[in-house]
Amino acid sequence: MEGRKFTLEEGLAIASYCLKNNCDYKATAQLFQISEQKVQRWVHRFRGDDSDSLIDPRETSSDQPSKVEKDQLLNDIRHLKQANRRLRVENALLQLLQNPSLSS
Repeated sequence: MEGRKFTLEEGLAIASYCLKNNCDYKATAQLFQISEQKVQRWVHRFRGDDSDSLIDPRETSSDQPSKVEKDQLLNDIRHLKQANRRLRVENALLQLLQNPSLSS
């Protein structure tokens, strides 16, 4: 049996079918042409408290940046803040030069 990826819906269907058929892992595995171990894994996850337990944690990607990415982002923010301050000063100076009455 070839190992293939299953969608969450397929896993739910497999686990649900198995549970409705007295947890007959072997018959479920033969019907869906997968290993008994995979059926057992899905049923075990299905019996969890929430549907998130059906998602394999190895297949989820982390939304958190790595330490290197985080350091680079913080460095970029620091440079942008410095550039922003410099542009504000330049803008204020230009306004003063264009409208001398504001300096009083």
